[in-house]
Amino acid sequence: MGRKLKEYSDDIRNRVIKKHLYKVPDREIARQMLLPHSSVNFMITYKETGSVQNKPRCGRERITTPMTDRLIVQRVLKDRRISAPKIKEETQPGLLVSISKETVRRRIREKGLNGRVARKKPLIKEHARQKRLDFGKRYGEMPVSFWDNVLWSDESKFNLFEADGKVMVRRKPSEAYRPECTVPTVKHGGGNVMV
Repeated sequence: MGRKLKEYSDDIRNRVIKKHLYKVPDREIARQMLLPHSSVNFMITYKETGSVQNKPRCGRERITTPMTDRLIVQRVLKDRRISAPKIKEETQPGLLVSISKETVRRRIREKGLNGRVARKKPLIKEHARQKRLDFGKRYGEMPVSFWDNVLWSDESKFNLFEADGKVMVRRKPSEAYRPECTVPTVKHGGGNVMV
């Protein structure tokens, strides 16, 4: 499947056509409007139809309705780790047509929810969050010399028996650290050695 070309707004297309009708050269229109010359030429060919809007394209009609698309996306937002086959299985009984797993994946991707490996971050319970906030408020304004007398320790975990596996979630790029898009980790879960 080819890359989708950029589509310009009707307003930009109308302005290009208007300049063309005033006999402004194509290259000058492209320079004035900061558009590629090829795009200007393409927009001018639309004046033959009397409209700057896109002509209907060929291709198969969508099998899902906007309501079905919303149901699929709502299901993903409720459980970020659910698989496309599971969503298909859950939504299929209420539909009059049969949809495929790939159709489900396409509808999810259209909303910008791509499959990604979940980020790992330490599991912090609500009371621990409050303690961290209190610590920050209490010591946030301390002078640098105060921290010269504080000893910080760090530790590393090495698994003895099995590696931590990947967990896939569906998320937008800006949602990487939302709680429903991360995998909580605990310090002593499973067989491991702390160093």
